[in-house]
Order: sequence, then structure tokens, then C-alpha cells
Amino acid sequence: MRFRKTRIAISACCVVLCLLLIGLWVRSYRYSDAVSIQFTPTFGIAGHSFEGGISWGFDLRANDEPLLSVRSEYLKSSSRTELETWRKARPHSGFEINLIPNIGLGGVTPHYFFALLLALAGVFFYRTPKRFGLRTLLIAMTAIAVGLWFILWMAGK
Repeated sequence: MRFRKTRIAISACCVVLCLLLIGLWVRSYRYSDAVSIQFTPTFGIAGHSFEGGISWGFDLRANDEPLLSVRSEYLKSSSRTELETWRKARPHSGFEINLIPNIGLGGVTPHYFFALLLALAGVFFYRTPKRFGLRTLLIAMTAIAVGLWFILWMAGK
């Protein structure tokens, strides 16, 4: 088994990052967190965790922001009308991509999408044995059942 310890370490890192992302997901309903990095005066990237989604973008406008900017603010009850407007305008799936000429590319992706990607990366790097036991089969069937229930629950909303 070559690189066994490396694969286990990568899987453990994916699990930790997935748990941190789930914590950010829960926090996003109370706080708004934003990070922006300005690479050149006319190019920067930004990420914003807000109401269960991560908005991301590439900014092509000229601005005088610092190289790294991190902001966090509490979502007050006075801004709840803005939140309701934003929720109604957001697509049901939570995915959105916008291309604005002369400004840049941006979009919104739900937190659960990134958590799922990290979980799949962790499973991919952790190789399992060729044979499975009954316990592994029951755990996999339970996970699939919960996933299908979640899909049906989201479709019924």
C-alpha cells in the first residue's frame, strides 16, 4: 500500500474542512462573512457567506481596496426585509451564475455543494478494502436513504 499515510492524512483534512464548512453554513444564517483579495488594481476575487449560500466573483473593475479584506457583520432584524427579497429572488436550487459585461463573473453556490465535494474527496482518497461486510452495506444503504429523503424534502418545499 503505497502512500497509505498520505491518503489517510488527506482524508482527515477533507473531513475537518467539511466540518468547518458546515459550521460556516450554520453561522451564515446569523452573520454575513466576506473575504476579498485584490491581485492587481483591475482584478480581484471575492467570496461571501450569507443565508446558506456562498456568493463568489471575479471583479474586473478598478478599485482601491486593500490587498486582503475580511469582514463579518451580524444580520440585524432591520435588514430582514432585504433578506426576504433576496430569498424570493434566489433560484430554488440555490445555484446561480451571472456574467456582467465590464464588471466580471459571479455566482451563488449553496454551502451543501462544497460540503458534498469535500466529503467525496475524502472518500476518494481513503481507499477501502475490496470486500465489504454487512455493516458497511447497511451504513451505505442508510446514507443513500437519507440522501433520497433530503432530495424529496427539498423538492416538496
